Amino acid sequence: ELLSIPGLFKISDIAFVLLAVPLVEDLATRRFQIERLRTVFFGPVALIIGVALFNILLSNLREGVPLSLGFRIGRRYVFYALFFVAYYALTEPRRLEWMMRGCRLAGAISALVVMAVFFTGSEWLSAGMVTGEYPTAAEFTRPYSPAFPLIILAFFDSLAHTLASRGRTHWLTVATLGVTAGGILVDLSRNGWMAVIAGSVWLWWVMRRGGLFPRWRAARLALGGLVALMVLGIFAAQVTDRGLGDALQVFGDRFSSTFADLGQMRGTFGQRIDILTTRMHLMSEEPTTFIWGLGFATTQVRAIDLALAAEVGMGDFTLLGGENGVATILAELGVLGLIAVAWFSWLVIKRGLWLAARARDPRGRTLGPA
Repeated sequence: ELLSIPGLFKISDIAFVLLAVPLVEDLATRRFQIERLRTVFFGPVALIIGVALFNILLSNLREGVPLSLGFRIGRRYVFYALFFVAYYALTEPRRLEWMMRGCRLAGAISALVVMAVFFTGSEWLSAGMVTGEYPTAAEFTRPYSPAFPLIILAFFDSLAHTLASRGRTHWLTVATLGVTAGGILVDLSRNGWMAVIAGSVWLWWVMRRGGLFPRWRAARLALGGLVALMVLGIFAAQVTDRGLGDALQVFGDRFSSTFADLGQMRGTFGQRIDILTTRMHLMSEEPTTFIWGLGFATTQVRAIDLALAAEVGMGDFTLLGGENGVATILAELGVLGLIAVAWFSWLVIKRGLWLAARARDPRGRTLGPA
């Protein structure tokens, strides 16, 4: 919202237009090549879109959900069609390089905004972003940034570049790596932290297979990360008049709470399990919904009925939450949609591993694991 003009456009609108520029350019100059759209990803993407469109219609026929409302909720699946537009551009090395530069820049800017919101609580910077307070660190404002996946993408691309560089790494790449790492840390997202840990292990494994992993450079990066963490902790302590240990404890407590939540089935982890079991119970009342799903807005409609019947507040009824991605896909698209998303994800991982280990181009071997 920060860079939008109310009533005219948002940044996401510009992003969608920019994705189409290479395609329009080639159509205008008669350089369009249909073979660039031939990809193994066509099957799962087409299935995701097909099931989504079917469920938009099904929600209308079965529950009376207006088509406009169904499309507004389900359009995130239809947006998978943009994958082909982006894929067309990414098959050309020059455009791929520009796309990744843009992602790194946007990820770094987003990370800077996240850190600024965390330390200052600025309402101007967090415009349109959901924010909250972490219970044991009320001095900080936790930003729930919608750009978090972009920050992680920029982090791993910069990390892969830094590790794979045979000579001196460009200062912009190192700066992007540091800024995005800081953004991931202060976001306080345990999912994000686990993604970085698991992703770093994946990066180490595939770069070793491709003969690209330099141990000494990795050790220097780890040492640099610890120093940066100390500096960030000192800065946090100065901002909040707390000691260095207290400031760093914010991150330590948040990380350690992950394992307590897992062991005791509580917190957001317990809530996500509850959401999954509740939705599966709801679907078991009509077994065919396991195939197609409940559709869009249907879960909200039924949740309200169930909440009223149970005499609990609708805000307390976890069926309304979207915290569990698996439960959301299962309820909206059924097993067919879940298989399609898993199929797509597996192909992405498989292609990344192939690139990292076998691509002749060093740029491809760097981008693969990222």
